[in-house]
Amino acid sequence: LVKRHMAVAVDFGAKRWCPQRVIFAVDVSSDMAKIPKTGKKKTRWEFLMEQLQLFMTLKKLASPQHEFGVCILTNEATWLCGFTTDPAAVMSSLRNLGTQGGFTRFDVSSLFKLLRERVKGDKFAYQCILFYGRTVCPHWSEDLGQADFLAVSNLPNFWLDNILFFEAKEDGQAQAVFSFLGTLEPAGRSSYCLSVASFNAMHMWLEQFLQHPAQRQPQPGR
Repeated sequence: LVKRHMAVAVDFGAKRWCPQRVIFAVDVSSDMAKIPKTGKKKTRWEFLMEQLQLFMTLKKLASPQHEFGVCILTNEATWLCGFTTDPAAVMSSLRNLGTQGGFTRFDVSSLFKLLRERVKGDKFAYQCILFYGRTVCPHWSEDLGQADFLAVSNLPNFWLDNILFFEAKEDGQAQAVFSFLGTLEPAGRSSYCLSVASFNAMHMWLEQFLQHPAQRQPQPGR
């Protein structure tokens, strides 16, 4: 696991407003096609598509300058949709893709390689929201991945939030994944790491992400 590190001492939150670039890192494994036992006849994927559409609509109401991008998670992360101010383009790319089947691993190094290529120390606030639905714990494939992680995490205008989908029967396995995801949070930043077993819980936490990441409160209970 990656060791904690000192965050760069830059008060990016002093800015009262700046445009955001939100990156959705979306698991496309068959686990996202599961229907949770919540009484709603929707898969995790179908519900996530609804929530991403709503999230982007509300963010655009706050400012038309906000941009969105997407990478998908199979055995590794792959860039799917470049930064755009058009939510319809994002949704089209995801819906045309859908879930892609079972994957036996996820190399988190590949995610931070992509992020390092696209996250810059510029006028934007970058927020990556990772949606993960597997009980297979991510892993680092090489030391270079951790170098990319440190380079991105030390940027004062970067935040990483994690949402883990799980079922109650998967609680033991999910805890290992949740603990790993918690090590990816940039130190000293108000990043959130959440595990959700119900759609209501996910909806509630996505509302928290509508706030500017530099100005929101720390995650309750952490």
